[in-house]
Amino acid sequence: MELQVRTPHANVKNGTKAYAEDKIGGALKKVLGKEGSRTDVEIADLSNGHGAPLMRVSVHVKVPHGKPHTVHVEDADVHAAIDLAADKIFRAVKRDREKRRDRQRHSQYNLPAMEQVPFDDDDDAIQPITL
Repeated sequence: MELQVRTPHANVKNGTKAYAEDKIGGALKKVLGKEGSRTDVEIADLSNGHGAPLMRVSVHVKVPHGKPHTVHVEDADVHAAIDLAADKIFRAVKRDREKRRDRQRHSQYNLPAMEQVPFDDDDDAIQPITL
């Protein structure tokens, strides 16, 4: 699994990138394992130094042979936003994985019909009762 954390236009501490890699990467490794997926995490400062602080964490996950997932979370605390984004992306990827597995399990109902043997009722003809 390939994970990249970018922080354009955001002044974050050095430990924030490592925290994002641990939380989001750890959550996705539980579901995806060592698949060849690609994850991009972007941390942006929306306040631009004016007013109350507001941070946005965007997570983009591209799973091979699956659909891409995107999550955006905004919060004043960057660590809270990372935690919430990790939870949301974990649930989204897990739900998609379960749907694909269920589809594969239930594909047996779409198998072609078996060959039917014609019923011959001459052997078991009903005999009339005589009194």
